Amino acid sequence: MTVHSLRRILTLQPILAMLLPFGLAALTGLFWVLPQIRSDAESRQLQ
Repeated sequence: MTVHSLRRILTLQPILAMLLPFGLAALTGLFWVLPQIRSDAESRQLQ
């Protein structure tokens, strides 16, 4: 197990706590929006 300085841990923890929800929201948005974009493009090309 590696030893990290307390300053490094206390710096990285809030950064991860802020970025993780944004990353999860972006991934969820991509997996939800991309199929809709594809189906919309397919329906427009069929018209």
